[in-house]
Amino acid sequence: MQKIEVSSNLQYHIEKQIPLSENIFRTYSESYFELLEEVRTLYFNNQIELCDPDAELVESDLGKKELFEGREVYLDAPIEVEEDLLMELKHRGRTVHLSRPFRTPGGPKKYAVYVKSKNGKVKKVTFGDPNLSVKRSAISIFCCFFLLSCSTVKPTKQVDDNQKKIEKEEKKVENTIDELDKNTKQKKIQTATLAAGIQHSLMAVTNPPTEVKTAKDLNERVISIVGTPRIDELNKVKQMVDLLNSAILEERKNGEKMLAEKDAIINKLQKETSELKDQYDSQMWDMTEKAKEVAKQADANKATLDSMSGMFGLNAVFWGLKKFFVSAITGIIIFGVIFLVLRILSMVNPAAGAAFSIFNMLGSAVLSLVKGLTPKAFELANFASKDTVDEYKSPLTKIVDVIQELKERQKESPDRVYPLVS
Repeated sequence: MQKIEVSSNLQYHIEKQIPLSENIFRTYSESYFELLEEVRTLYFNNQIELCDPDAELVESDLGKKELFEGREVYLDAPIEVEEDLLMELKHRGRTVHLSRPFRTPGGPKKYAVYVKSKNGKVKKVTFGDPNLSVKRSAISIFCCFFLLSCSTVKPTKQVDDNQKKIEKEEKKVENTIDELDKNTKQKKIQTATLAAGIQHSLMAVTNPPTEVKTAKDLNERVISIVGTPRIDELNKVKQMVDLLNSAILEERKNGEKMLAEKDAIINKLQKETSELKDQYDSQMWDMTEKAKEVAKQADANKATLDSMSGMFGLNAVFWGLKKFFVSAITGIIIFGVIFLVLRILSMVNPAAGAAFSIFNMLGSAVLSLVKGLTPKAFELANFASKDTVDEYKSPLTKIVDVIQELKERQKESPDRVYPLVS
């Protein structure tokens, strides 16, 4: 059987069993259509089997390129694919980014996004309930907090933690978008510089034919779109054009050298654009996975809180006691194992003996504390029965009284001897 080479992106889909309809890349991005076209080629060459939904997808015209009004467009894509990742348009006199959601602390909704309507106008769409919060049983929280101080039942803290996780991923995406914006601006600067150089070269033609006049007119429109470069860039590109058009060979070589430097800058920008777009797709995928993880954790926490709210919150008490006893038994077992190990080692190792002494003192302090807090606990635990204590308590008390009396008599008659037995 012939081995078929596939891209790493398709290999990831195959290994994770992700259908093509759940493409990991941003919808209708370059990477999205590249993966679709790769699968389409393999499918029509009978080199890959697809499920029905994916087969319908590759059999359609989605992602195929056609010329429309002088530019290439993707077929069957319900949104317009722009060269730039985000478009900047004017809304109420200020520049705004399209398709970039942002928070609205002043309301009336939690989030908003600028979109372009069918008539070409920019609209602000708001969504999300600003008053949405995590509801919880006060009795459940109160009981579990004082029983365990367990973080599982602190929704506010978990909401904050989850928001920080999502905001961290959002920050990465925003940084990448900013880098893409910078890259786009740099490409516009280079385009403006080259357009100015073309114009300078065309203006130098004496008695220009119709073709040169047409090229000049078109280039002027390019300059009107991308703008005029800075003075230093303009002078530099004019110098390069003059050298390239020079009749002297040495000057033309210097001009070609300057043009090669310009090519290196352009290639670097194009490579950077591709890397940033791939980085954006990857970060969007990571943010989606993080959001799924947070949602799953939130569902689990909500299920726990809902179970605690039963029986007027008494379920929380039972749940807390269960957790308490499990934790206590675990602690006792660990304490006991350490105690036995140190006890055995203390017989052969002085350092272990010293550690055991400290451990023994801590254990005694804990027992003393328990005895002080619960005086009847030792009696109930049968460490010493009440009858046994009373049996020895009375004679010992009498012995102490007799000894005290003899001491007093001894002071009165120091030379006299008082035997304890007759």
